[in-house]
Amino acid sequence: MSTDPTDYNVAPPIGYEAPPEVRTPPHNDEAERAMLGAVFIGRPRAAAAPINAVLTDVRAMLNAADLYREPHRHIYRAMCEVADDGLEIDVVTVADKLMAQGLLEAVGGANVLARLSHENPSSSNVEYYAKIILRTKALRDLAALAAVIQDEAYGNPSDFNGFICRSEEALLAITRASEQVSFRHIREAGKDAVIKLEAKQQGTQSGIPIPWPDMEEQLGAIEPGDLTVLAARPGMGKSAMAFQWAGVLAIEHLVPVGILSLEMRDDQVFMRMATQSARIDNSLLTGAKARLSEAQWAIFLGGMKRVVDAPVWVGEERFTLREATAVMRRMHRRHDVRVFFIDYLQIVSKSDDRAKDAEHVKRVVSELKKLAKELRVNIIALAQLNRECERRADKRPMPSDLGESGQIEREADQIIFLYRDDYYEAESEDRGVAEAIVSKNRNGSTGTVRLRWTGSSMVFDTLEGYH
Repeated sequence: MSTDPTDYNVAPPIGYEAPPEVRTPPHNDEAERAMLGAVFIGRPRAAAAPINAVLTDVRAMLNAADLYREPHRHIYRAMCEVADDGLEIDVVTVADKLMAQGLLEAVGGANVLARLSHENPSSSNVEYYAKIILRTKALRDLAALAAVIQDEAYGNPSDFNGFICRSEEALLAITRASEQVSFRHIREAGKDAVIKLEAKQQGTQSGIPIPWPDMEEQLGAIEPGDLTVLAARPGMGKSAMAFQWAGVLAIEHLVPVGILSLEMRDDQVFMRMATQSARIDNSLLTGAKARLSEAQWAIFLGGMKRVVDAPVWVGEERFTLREATAVMRRMHRRHDVRVFFIDYLQIVSKSDDRAKDAEHVKRVVSELKKLAKELRVNIIALAQLNRECERRADKRPMPSDLGESGQIEREADQIIFLYRDDYYEAESEDRGVAEAIVSKNRNGSTGTVRLRWTGSSMVFDTLEGYH
């Protein structure tokens, strides 16, 4: 009788563990061979420079590391080097390159190259082969990542949120690597530009709605992928403007909005937006007891209902940059959030306490711009100005007051400063007037827009249209 414990007729001994199943990682040998064969074939071209057009197309999609079989990686690298030397790619030149590197025998010799050059009768499907190779490479990376995540999960990581964020980032990196770098003929871009121009001609904007007509006229379209920075000294109303803007988008236009408020709790954000929607004097709601009349209470209930029913999602924690971008991705994926408000840039927590403030803000702004472009969303980030403006006779902000102005100016598509003269001069002739100073505008002109500021309900209105 067999003593093999894997024989079903024999009970395994105590303590016996079956050997782990060895699984071959996902790959497609046929696609790799077909791709290499297609490069050998090339395609008809003008008799100018000795350039293999097929390899040019493939190199835009694949790196040697994307191939599974090591001999195939060696061959592909040799092909690329032959092309870089300005030579035609054929069995002789590739074999010579591999021989010079001591790799010809490792790939199976010149006979293997000859077979590859004759196996595939056409190069017309080479991009399809490359996509198969990319897909299997992504599957291998996913399998490896799953193993790493499993090991770390079984280790009961102490930083749970960090573990989740790292896992999401690694998964996203694989997704990005499997996608093709997109490009298109300028004709297609021209079509989009004409559509946007026609919309402007008809009095409609292609970007997100802006609540104040004069400001919309000044800014032009704020397009998906734009990063807008709204900056001011404390007390000027930048959070009020952001929440009012968010409320108009969500309540009046049903645009899904995400708010990352790093200073206010989510219930405070709700109360601020409800107060603005109802245009109720905020002082009636503060203190130990609300002081609303029956009529005011009815108006406020209406404001609360409008906010409750609006597509608004709020994150209230002190996020690190990694956590903030992860939350924004989840909001976008789960709720199709298209506009994000971040209150505010400088208090996004550092993941490395040794990082200098300027370097930290530089990284935050850069990553937010990348995220806006990647997700095709709008990000409106609030920023705190330093005290330099308050030392000047004219206290109106300027870009240098941002402190980390260089990186913010480079990355932001729009920079808007808020200024109220009556904040500094109680008897100012411009009491109740706010200036939105458009300092940078990639999509339009710069200049100053004057708005009516009602501090009691914390709302901005068009100055001429204020009643």
